[in-house]
Amino acid sequence: MISVRELRKSYGKVKALDGVSFEFSGGVAGLIGPNGAGKTTIIRILTGLARQDSGEAYLLGKSVWSDRGVLKKVGVLHEKPKPPTWVSGKRFLEHVCKVKGVEDIENQIRRVSEILDLDYLDRSISGYSAGMTQRISIAACLVGDPELVIMDEPTANLDPIGRFRLLRAIAKLKGDGISFFISSHILPELEKICEHIIFLNEGKILMKGSMEEMRKMGPFTLSFSGKEAPELIEFLKKSFTVEVEGDTVVVRSTSIDSLVNRISDYVKNGGRIPRDLELRPPTLEELFLMVRGDDR
Repeated sequence: MISVRELRKSYGKVKALDGVSFEFSGGVAGLIGPNGAGKTTIIRILTGLARQDSGEAYLLGKSVWSDRGVLKKVGVLHEKPKPPTWVSGKRFLEHVCKVKGVEDIENQIRRVSEILDLDYLDRSISGYSAGMTQRISIAACLVGDPELVIMDEPTANLDPIGRFRLLRAIAKLKGDGISFFISSHILPELEKICEHIIFLNEGKILMKGSMEEMRKMGPFTLSFSGKEAPELIEFLKKSFTVEVEGDTVVVRSTSIDSLVNRISDYVKNGGRIPRDLELRPPTLEELFLMVRGDDR
């Protein structure tokens, strides 16, 4: 669905992209990185708003520079969208449907309105709040039954309810066969929906792969109440660095087997397992900090 090969782009002396390559074949992928990492530049190149200095970028097997028609099959939400303020939300969506060649316009608008819980389409966009503007822009990128939806910071300006509705909509539409390529620096939200991850920093890819495979890399975190098991603390100190965060004891390791084996040894020696003992895989934030070299 998306193919990027050795993509390079500079703005003056600043290298926005420095040899970026990746493939995305479908599902839900997250393009992750801090502000200024190059995420928006990739999306602008993919959707024809900017030209790369070198390299290749394809959507659904085609370059937007040779076939603009491919964008009719792709929904795009750019960062800080600016829909026309002089029309109602409904008129705006009707226009987008016509541009995309949608035949049953009323049904399409009703469908996205239900998915996103839009109940203000008859009002002028000029009176919309920032969150309402973001939601109508999201609706615009979903009409027309796109094969692929590209979103740049889609949860910007959304309140908690709006973010929940968006994540719910993405999960539903994924089940209907629509793929999503989402750029964001809000990692906890991407963690809930993404199957594939691309870590980007300073215009370069640090790591890419499936969420499942990345989580196997660790760091894994073992935690429990120190008050309940002081003997376990001393036992683990023989093999790991043990941290105390308030009343909670935390042990981290890139090897889940080593953590499990040490706990098993502790039990075999007559040790008692704390009731609140928890062993969890890394969060997206922990993975990103690790690949950047910022982990503890």
